[in-house]
Amino acid sequence: MRIIPEPLGIAFRRQLRRLSRDDAGQSLVETAVSLSILMSFVFVFIEVCLAFYSYGLISELAREGTRYASVHGSTCLTASSVSCTASASTVNSYVTHLGYPNLAGGTMTVNTTFPSGSETPACDSEKAGCRWQGIG
Repeated sequence: MRIIPEPLGIAFRRQLRRLSRDDAGQSLVETAVSLSILMSFVFVFIEVCLAFYSYGLISELAREGTRYASVHGSTCLTASSVSCTASASTVNSYVTHLGYPNLAGGTMTVNTTFPSGSETPACDSEKAGCRWQGIG
């Protein structure tokens, strides 16, 4: 008795039908697809949180630098008559060394500018915002 092999197309269809009835790997594939989508959402959420944290960090550092410059001003003297005038380099140094954690990594470059365009705060009485009003 001689066995005649089936044509390749028929054997392939039978194998495909047998595999389609088998559910052995279905849960593994579903888990892999679900976890990859879930982990993508988690990492996107973390990146968005880091972006908001960086925005808040930069805003806070700008406020601190502005406060330092306005408190020390262009005519600041200590009790022993030593000048504590705010210059661009002192403001840059102050803001750089505040010690806030930069969770997003990278480096921070501080650039201080004054309305007069100089390295020290100078007030021109002709410009808006430079008028000091005394109380009394």
